[in-house]
Amino acid sequence: MKRVLLSFIIMVGGGQAVANDPQEYLYKVPPGTRLVLQQPVTIPLGTATVYFQGGGVVGEDDVDEYYPHCALLSRVVGVVPQTIPAGTFTITRVFPFEEEHNTSSRMLRHYAGSRSGFITVGLGVASAETTYYFATRLLLQADAIPDIMYLECRQMTEYDIGDHLRISEFKQAVGSLMSLR
Repeated sequence: MKRVLLSFIIMVGGGQAVANDPQEYLYKVPPGTRLVLQQPVTIPLGTATVYFQGGGVVGEDDVDEYYPHCALLSRVVGVVPQTIPAGTFTITRVFPFEEEHNTSSRMLRHYAGSRSGFITVGLGVASAETTYYFATRLLLQADAIPDIMYLECRQMTEYDIGDHLRISEFKQAVGSLMSLR
């Protein structure tokens, strides 16, 4: 019985410790962790997203994709600016993913061999200018703020030097506007 109780305490305590370890990856935050929005933020007119970078709210056109940034997404595209009140969300699921981004407009032919020679089997985009988003999506739930779907934090980089965001980089992006508990 003591082993079961000790194991439970370690599992529960260990899960909460991840949210406080600045060097831990954001995608290791366990479901059930609380995301606290410390002050109201406004989603601009005609969109469903508010962006965070460098510790503050930034416009979509001002986001530097190569540095850690986060986006809070609503289910609703507002015909007026939407104010999201300060409050607490429960993280229900965590999804780390990588997304390829190619800025080249050149197309390359893909060839396949056959007995009679090579034949064209398709076209593909040249990969000379390919970068990747290393992203973590935190699915959110809050009864008081039902329209908010998720917070996605990411940065763009070259694949061989890139990595997913750490909690310290998340804190750098959102500053004092959000916290994990």
